[in-house]
Amino acid sequence: MPETVFLKDYKPSAFLISETSLDVRIYEEHTRVISAFKITNRENVKGQSLVLHGKALKLIAVAIDGRILNANEFEVSEDELTIISAPDAFVLNMEVEISPETNKSCEGLYQSGNILCTQNEPEGFRRITYCLDRPDVMSVYQTRIEADKVRFPVLLSNGNPVDRGDLSDGRHFTLWKDPFPKPSYLFALVAGDLGLVEDRFITRSGRSVLLQVFVDKGNEDRAGHALYSLKSAMKWDEDRFGLEYDLDIYMIVAVDAFNMGAMENKGLNIFNSTCVLANPKTATDATYQRIESIIAHEYFHNWTGNRVTCRDWFQLTLKEGLTVFRDQEYSCDMMSRTVKRIEEVNYLRNTQFVEDAGPTAHPIQPASYIEINNFYTPTVYRKGAEVIRMIHLFIGGKLFREGIDKYFELYDGQAVTTEDFIHSMEIVSGVDFTKFKDAWYHQAGTPEVNVETSYDESRHSYSISLKQSCRPTSECESKKPYLFPVLFGLLDEKGDEFIINSENLGCKQGYMRMNRFEETFTITGISSKPVPSFLRNFSAPVKLNYEYSKAELIFLFTHDNDAFNRYEAGQRLAIIELELLIAASQKGEPLNVDPRVVDAFGSILLDENLDDDLKAEFISMPSGIVLVERMDVCDFDSAHVARETLIMELSAKFTEQLKSIYDIRFSFDRNYSVEPQEVGRRALQNKALYYLAKTGLRTFEDLAVKQMAESNNMTDELAAFSILCELEPVVRKKAVNEFYDKWKDDSLVMNNWFAIQASSSVDSIHIELEGLEKNSSFDSENPNKIRSLYGAFMNNLVQFHNETGRGYKYLADKVLQVDSFNSNVAASLSLGFKKYSKLGPNRKLLMEFQLKRILAHGGLSRDVYEIVSKTLG
Repeated sequence: MPETVFLKDYKPSAFLISETSLDVRIYEEHTRVISAFKITNRENVKGQSLVLHGKALKLIAVAIDGRILNANEFEVSEDELTIISAPDAFVLNMEVEISPETNKSCEGLYQSGNILCTQNEPEGFRRITYCLDRPDVMSVYQTRIEADKVRFPVLLSNGNPVDRGDLSDGRHFTLWKDPFPKPSYLFALVAGDLGLVEDRFITRSGRSVLLQVFVDKGNEDRAGHALYSLKSAMKWDEDRFGLEYDLDIYMIVAVDAFNMGAMENKGLNIFNSTCVLANPKTATDATYQRIESIIAHEYFHNWTGNRVTCRDWFQLTLKEGLTVFRDQEYSCDMMSRTVKRIEEVNYLRNTQFVEDAGPTAHPIQPASYIEINNFYTPTVYRKGAEVIRMIHLFIGGKLFREGIDKYFELYDGQAVTTEDFIHSMEIVSGVDFTKFKDAWYHQAGTPEVNVETSYDESRHSYSISLKQSCRPTSECESKKPYLFPVLFGLLDEKGDEFIINSENLGCKQGYMRMNRFEETFTITGISSKPVPSFLRNFSAPVKLNYEYSKAELIFLFTHDNDAFNRYEAGQRLAIIELELLIAASQKGEPLNVDPRVVDAFGSILLDENLDDDLKAEFISMPSGIVLVERMDVCDFDSAHVARETLIMELSAKFTEQLKSIYDIRFSFDRNYSVEPQEVGRRALQNKALYYLAKTGLRTFEDLAVKQMAESNNMTDELAAFSILCELEPVVRKKAVNEFYDKWKDDSLVMNNWFAIQASSSVDSIHIELEGLEKNSSFDSENPNKIRSLYGAFMNNLVQFHNETGRGYKYLADKVLQVDSFNSNVAASLSLGFKKYSKLGPNRKLLMEFQLKRILAHGGLSRDVYEIVSKTLG
């Protein structure tokens, strides 16, 4: 059984590395790494052994202060190099040989296409040379790279370039120096023959920074949006947080084979090409927005992650939760704040809430792990961001900014903990966050809040009682109460807001501060019984339960002054109706839809005061994931049937209005723009087409065919293709073939082609998957292709959970196949089994067989073992 690592066992490294010098010599079939580490023993213990991490390395030589060590002075194992009796202060010289061309793990130095690149977070640097591969060992780096000039004309590393030149035999070199100390996980190296797009940014202090985006040659026309997004993020970080970039050059490199979305290596960000490349013909609006967000996220890490980094990997949310909050705020300023918040909350509920309710639930600061790669999770990132958002709400934007300033004043250039961040906020605000921190950082699970209200007509007072609870999880059976804000409003019969006296709340006007298991707030001066609007803007990552009537939800859906809660009211209304339809389906009864619910959604279509992007969100139905997560035993089929029934009812009644929306907004020759208004226009237009296609009328099928064939942008083309892939077999097959013939030579577009088919609810998908795997555009070792096919299928609720169990067998086969060369991606696939504990008896037995088959497989990685063993319980 793999060893478990515990936070309580953390000890500072006995040895520190103040300076690192690397000489990386790239040859045809191998690479030589010659290193020099300036090391000191911080504990001054004479003769103490130095244990270095290493993986898949061939040791050529090891020396101390230039003296080659004898065989009895060191030991080499599969994962370590031990210097048996190390001096107090010395230079450790090593030479190792590695083979990036055969490294399929996408960790350390590996080959992506014709490019050599690195991915070192969290523990990839040990695949480059023996080292102290831990985040609390920070060093200043100098990196020399040498390679064939024709094959690798571009040689990049961290920091600023200080020298370059030609060598004999057609080789050349570059020398890079990074003046800022960093841990090994932030080291980066790229070698290749790349296209370049560049620009300059003038910082607020007047410094000129060279910005470079490197891509495969021929993709230069797709790099413009990434460069624009980078400049926009740099300006925003100066304006919002006063943070200026600190090097002379900032580089982004796009590669096709990458386990993650991107990596914030100091000054040299390596990106998955899907998060960099975009033009209107090949990228959707969602892709453009994702690129802008991820470019910003990695840039913001320059301060919140690089200049101040994590002491250990248990502190991962220190940099990721904070930086996600920052990139979310940036995106809110770049687009509709409400739409962005809706997207954030939907993602949280569809991923993080699911994680919190499952066998792999963990706090944002976990107490233990088997494989750290498994903790790059929605909990650490997205819930972590929500925790930061609550701090921001509690102390306000001004004090939060001062807290960030204090954080860098105290800890710049250090590897620190979440407690250090909280301490900075406490200093500037005077708020004691002890209870807040203990609950949110160290407890897993999603708190549930039950709300009851009463109105006293004689006293014109309104009482709100809240009771919180949280299910037991592995790290904690009995939970401490969570501290969180509940933003709310009270509406009169006309939809106007009652003024709420802050003295009734004991804190800032507009939210109730939940601090105990039970709290009651009494609001005075309320002249009539109000309709409450709770948890506005999703002010805390909790599940709030309040017994709204359908009439109250319809009222809020059309009258609430808080746009986010208008959306929420519509979702709650739909969930009530969908659960009634699910119950009817399970009993074999007719599925009759309440016309009031249909009319409520129809009224949104007619609301001329709503922007298109909000209207598109408001008429969207709750996802299947949301529905099955509310069930004690998942019934995927009934959830799907209920959802389709409600959608078709809305489509049939408001066909004319939907057609009008479509006709007004769609044009085949309209110039493409990613301005928020245009993005919203396309979102509503394509939502209307989706609903129209659900009527089953041939007219609208033909409309989707026409849109796919004649669109001048990928947003509209892919929307139509997705619709056609759910229609009858002849139409589906024709669309699949035509899309393939048009885009088969574009790898990024083909990712969408695979994903949309793998997500289809049609029964034939199990047969089609085999054909898709054999397609020449599919690469079973490329993480992007694996995610686009296997990953999309595991999220296909209806077909992955097919009652025959064939979906479970298929995914188990792929987990084992991928685990043989990329355990990180295999572990992410194994999360597809997370519904195990909520399955009915037959499905549970079928899934259990596959999970046990995975565990019994010889040579299973730590990554997959941890996920699967926790899933089984």
